[in-house]
Amino acid sequence: MIEERRVVITGAGVISPVGIGVRENWSNLISGVSGISKISYSEEFGEELDNKVPVRIAGQVKNFDIQNYFPEKARDFQKTMDRVTLFSMAASKEALEDANLLEALKKEELNSSRFCTIIGTGVGGIGTTSGDVLKLKDRGPRRVGARSIIRLMPNALSGQAAIEWGLRGTAKDVTTACASGLDSLIDAYHQIKFGLYDYALSGGSEAPLVPFSIISFGNMRALSSRKVAPEKASAPFSQDRDGFVISEGATVFVLEELEHALARGAKIYAEIAGGVSTCDAYHITAPHIDALGARQAMEGAIKESGLTSSDINYIHAHGTSTPLNDGTETLALKKTFGEQKSAELFISSTKSMTGHMIAAAGAFGVYVCFQVINQQIIPPTINLDRADPSCDLNYVPNKSIELSTSKKQIKACLSNAFGFGGHNACMLIKKYE
Repeated sequence: MIEERRVVITGAGVISPVGIGVRENWSNLISGVSGISKISYSEEFGEELDNKVPVRIAGQVKNFDIQNYFPEKARDFQKTMDRVTLFSMAASKEALEDANLLEALKKEELNSSRFCTIIGTGVGGIGTTSGDVLKLKDRGPRRVGARSIIRLMPNALSGQAAIEWGLRGTAKDVTTACASGLDSLIDAYHQIKFGLYDYALSGGSEAPLVPFSIISFGNMRALSSRKVAPEKASAPFSQDRDGFVISEGATVFVLEELEHALARGAKIYAEIAGGVSTCDAYHITAPHIDALGARQAMEGAIKESGLTSSDINYIHAHGTSTPLNDGTETLALKKTFGEQKSAELFISSTKSMTGHMIAAAGAFGVYVCFQVINQQIIPPTINLDRADPSCDLNYVPNKSIELSTSKKQIKACLSNAFGFGGHNACMLIKKYE
């Protein structure tokens, strides 16, 4: 019989449209700050394209410079890595620093064969792919980069991180659309729980802000196109919503077996107690009409944790701001928790501020969950002025809620992520005790 071990989060690296780093992101989230803005393609693709792309708002990471993370290697990294990998490398370094493991790795004080690397991405190096297709068409085959393949391949995220820090456990990337980052964490959690590894570097990264992907999502009518200020466009659970806002970013954690963390005196953000992935097996883009897969993922995560639904007080919703997702997720929550308990939950979608970071979104939700547990503050769902009648739960509209000591404290949360292909992922995070 395999002994099941406890798994904790000891380091975090967070890069999103609302900030860089654990502290800046949290400060802006609880303040209701939006990272959505107008974007331009003129610098890279010429002014003509700016007039042709129908959707020109997105959640863009501001003030990101790989030089700030790898000053001696920045030039080489920019040549060999797509933006999606640069994000994941920066977030990974931040997570390892936060966990106080960088020096131990450098001095080879850890058994690196017990350290796995699992980082998800939905579309990999799509910036490199689309840019080089244009070069091939307009300038000929000699202009296609010799490094293009290693820049665009999705497994570059885990491979480059493992190479940089000498992590010799399994290194792989999970690609399950918008569930990719959370699926990666679920995989890493189980690798440690069942004794295959002692540490994991895991999360998700995405950099899809190129005309090709935005035009395709726009033609699918998945993106918001209503005439409002950019920061108002992402409105999960609102009657006024008309689609999601695409964005970029990365969230990576260090996961660690509890006894290892305690032995080295590591700080512990929270404990991961359950994680389950399912597939609707229903439709390539639409969720199951009865929210079957989403319910099974949530119910499975709760069951694995040994807790009950009554122990859960906060849900970081997938909450994309699309009519199909928001309504179906509401139904899934009601069927999972029951009408009475679901009405008592605090639920929020930070995509109202960050936009949809695709693979990074579910991992970002785990970050929000452990901050809620540690800070006892619920971030809001902004732009929720008129709730959709079918979305009638407590989505913490517009203003964060600070829980007083007189109120029941939040000790366990769920993070949801659902993706094209019918993928559903749910992780249960609880207070370490």
